Amino acid sequence: MRKLNDHTYSRIFRLSLFCGALLFLASGAVACLPNEAKVERSIAIKAPIAVVFENVNDLKKNAAWSPWAAHDPTMVTTYGEITRGVGASSSWTSDEMGSGSMRITESVPYSSILIDLDFKEEGTARSYWKFSELDGLVSVTWGFTSPAESFGEKFFALLMDSFVGPYYEEGLAKLKTVSEESPAN
Repeated sequence: MRKLNDHTYSRIFRLSLFCGALLFLASGAVACLPNEAKVERSIAIKAPIAVVFENVNDLKKNAAWSPWAAHDPTMVTTYGEITRGVGASSSWTSDEMGSGSMRITESVPYSSILIDLDFKEEGTARSYWKFSELDGLVSVTWGFTSPAESFGEKFFALLMDSFVGPYYEEGLAKLKTVSEESPAN
């Protein structure tokens, strides 16, 4: 057996220090990654707050403004027994957008809506809506949060806004058009 000399021990020591420092930096980087993915967009709509709120609160009315279905004509939506307010639910299957379900868990008229989302293997999330009215304009905020636990989820959380944000902007623009052109307006 060959005996290691001082030079070899020195190289092993430096390599060990380098690997340790690299591991320390990597764990520090992971610690700095977000614990949740978050997307939020807002828009002002010139329509009665009741009209805007119902276009979101009634899941069947979502088809008129939802950006997801517009991007995948294969999407099939199935509605639960309740379609508006707390307990309203729907599920979807799609070749491009995946499959999942949603349920309204909180609905405070003309103020807020919370929706639990289940994307099957992709995990769960929560969508939230906030509504307020001032000087004939309704401010609408649509948001999304999802826990990020693994390294992959934390890294994806950094990119979530750039992936989902444009869909939210498109959906809010359609919601604005649908609400402002509503016969109740």
